[in-house]
Amino acid sequence: MWRSLLPDTCATAVAAEPAAARLSRAEEARLSTASACRQAEFRAGRAAAAAALRALGMPRPGTIGVGREGQPLWPAGFVGSITHTPGHCAATVARSDHFRGLGIDVEACEPLDEALRPIVLDERERAMLGEVPGGSSPLCKLLFCAKEAVFKCLYPSIGQFLDFDDVSVSLDTATGRFSASIRARTGPRQIGGRFAADLEYVYVSAIWPA
Repeated sequence: MWRSLLPDTCATAVAAEPAAARLSRAEEARLSTASACRQAEFRAGRAAAAAALRALGMPRPGTIGVGREGQPLWPAGFVGSITHTPGHCAATVARSDHFRGLGIDVEACEPLDEALRPIVLDERERAMLGEVPGGSSPLCKLLFCAKEAVFKCLYPSIGQFLDFDDVSVSLDTATGRFSASIRARTGPRQIGGRFAADLEYVYVSAIWPA
């Protein structure tokens, strides 16, 4: 699925063996107090990231650090993103001369919690979904995923946390693409991405070209 959502110059891997991830002593220490679920997610993400880096010609990726806000610290010359939800973990990477940022997000193909809708959706998006024949529930989750992917794509470069209402998403369900208008102090005012879904998950990629 991810291959259809990302450019050919990206390498993407899905974690198969979380225990194979190579972690630094600092990362091991940080995980020692985490829940078993969180430890498994972290190891799976690092395993997928290392596999994606190897696919781009980095035979010994080493450890992928953790930033102050929890973001992955990629090797010099690379950008990427990690995502996980129960049952699925993936990472994508590319060279930084091709992209300023990448963001991917995967979520279970379930309705977005009703209590989250006023937080996640802005007035324009709520109006847009109100016009969808047959109900807007699946698209609510898609908008949530798109905004999460945009956050991951931008934060490593702009260093600014964005609220949900800082990003306004327009969907093109015919082509499986979206555009996001962004209100931030720095960075792009608009980026695009792609989305898809199957019976289990919603998948979204956000792309900021170099």
